[in-house]
Amino acid sequence: FFPSAYRRIACSFFNIPKLHGEPITIVPSFLKPSIEAVKIQRNKHTSANTILIYQSSMLPFHQDPQTICEILKQLPEFKFYIFSPKHEVFQGLIERQSYMNIYSSELGSYAFEQILTQAKAVITTGGHNFISELMYLEIPAYVTPLKVFEQQKSAKVIAEKGFGIFEENITYNHLKRFLDHI
Repeated sequence: FFPSAYRRIACSFFNIPKLHGEPITIVPSFLKPSIEAVKIQRNKHTSANTILIYQSSMLPFHQDPQTICEILKQLPEFKFYIFSPKHEVFQGLIERQSYMNIYSSELGSYAFEQILTQAKAVITTGGHNFISELMYLEIPAYVTPLKVFEQQKSAKVIAEKGFGIFEENITYNHLKRFLDHI
């Protein structure tokens, strides 16, 4: 499956088994300086009820925004901050339905790292960079990966290593259990 190579380099927080005796050098994930700053601030600002939701700019969750909002509203003790390419859709729902515990921002918003500083947990797809940042920040993840190998694998590893859970969709029961156990 893999072409021959003198040395392989893998970016991971975990040990990776050798492939057919080939040497593999594991290097830590690359972190933006702003994420390192978030780690310092988290010790002072983490909130017990702040949950960040990050939707990939490539593809959103498998569920429509209305379904997601209906699930989140059932957990009024939490504040959910959604960062999504569908910001306008979420914002419209929030305003029309008066969801009191759900807030929406555009991807790339300055508020993202501020909320990440406060987040008790994150709901996200399984992209390697963001998952690596969450592991570095020690923030539990509820992962609903896209149907691509990298995200499916990341989600399985997150669940196996106890950093969070892997679910195909966001459901009230799974989310409630996840939030109760972190």
